Amino acid sequence: MTDATGWTRAKAYGRHWALVAAAALTTLLHLPPATAQACSTGTGEPLAAAAVEKRLAFIQGVLEAEQRKARIWNWGWGIGLTASAAGQLTVASLANDANVQRRFALGGVRPLAAAAFQVIRPLRIRLPAAAGDRCADLAAAESALRDAAAAERAQLAWFVPRLGAIALNVAAGVALWAWGQEVDAVVGTSVGLVLSEIRFQTAPWGAVRARQRYEAGDFTHRNTAGPRWMLVPSVAGTSAGATLVMRF
Repeated sequence: MTDATGWTRAKAYGRHWALVAAAALTTLLHLPPATAQACSTGTGEPLAAAAVEKRLAFIQGVLEAEQRKARIWNWGWGIGLTASAAGQLTVASLANDANVQRRFALGGVRPLAAAAFQVIRPLRIRLPAAAGDRCADLAAAESALRDAAAAERAQLAWFVPRLGAIALNVAAGVALWAWGQEVDAVVGTSVGLVLSEIRFQTAPWGAVRARQRYEAGDFTHRNTAGPRWMLVPSVAGTSAGATLVMRF
């Protein structure tokens, strides 16, 4: 009798736990499949992990290249303008002729002002620090790309940089003209305007183009090399010289 009772209880317990296991299995089968955390675009569309890495690699490559070009542009023009200003102001201080003093003094003020502007308002390209979360890293990289493109556009803006350079060169030319140095006024103003425009045209522009490609869905790397400068000798008859050639 005892054995029969024990056997009945064992079957009841077995049936109970079988029902529990069946219920648990049914619940697991009806659960939605687990998905990894996915980043999304600005329109809310999810991005696969491979797409996130591709976008990050593209932006980081662009920012590193543009930061390097910005450093070369800032230091190159800053040193060159400062040296030009120092040389001309030195000549003006040592000259005995009043016309020479005025010509070189005004000639030195123009690059000195441009060098000061280069120091006060340099082109800065920031590289965001990795946060460890790829979605956060992508958002920070996209923000840095937008900032870099805006900074490069600002260097070529007409309102402050270009109009300021034009006003400074024209004012120096007017002053020389008023002192009766018409030739110096025309030559100095023309040279100053040309050099100012060369400075603007050699400013990095890769982030602007990269942002346009990025927003169009083109993440292929292009030639991000900066402007290339070289002096090409030229000989014509009995005269010889050199031509400055720039590639952007």
